[in-house]
Amino acid sequence: MSHKHFTAIGAALGGAAIAAFIGMGTARASPEVTVDTYYDTPGVIVAGDTFAPNDAYDILFGSASTQGADNAALDISDAQANHTGYESFTTDIAAFEANAGEHGLENLVYALDPSAFYLQTTDGIAGTVSETVSGVTGAYLVPDDFLGYLATGLDYGLLTPTGLDYVLTR
Repeated sequence: MSHKHFTAIGAALGGAAIAAFIGMGTARASPEVTVDTYYDTPGVIVAGDTFAPNDAYDILFGSASTQGADNAALDISDAQANHTGYESFTTDIAAFEANAGEHGLENLVYALDPSAFYLQTTDGIAGTVSETVSGVTGAYLVPDDFLGYLATGLDYGLLTPTGLDYVLTR
């Protein structure tokens, strides 16, 4: 390939990146914080889990709107199907949200596209988002769109268990 081909390819990639960044949405000037109302779900308590918070899916994927209700139903179903496994999952999720070093990809996507997440607080979870950003102590990021879900899923399901999050957080 000649030099002009490389220049044309570079210009095309640069133009595509600029178009993607413009289309990502606007940053929220003062983010609102959602309070997790499912942190002590009665259905999960009936299944045997008496510890709060007991809503792993609401903690990881959010408690706002219909997604929160769907996540609460999933929490109940999972607790009924495998109570011991569900308690372990909830403990893992709480530790994940409380550890700032586990959110490399989420933090990267949030820096580029804040609309991919919203901030949430849950009783018993010490969130890692700076109080100067959220205005609230203990807030953490939960996904609000495809990029947010992708970043959260990869951080929790791939990067954290394999230790690869170290590359993005150090």
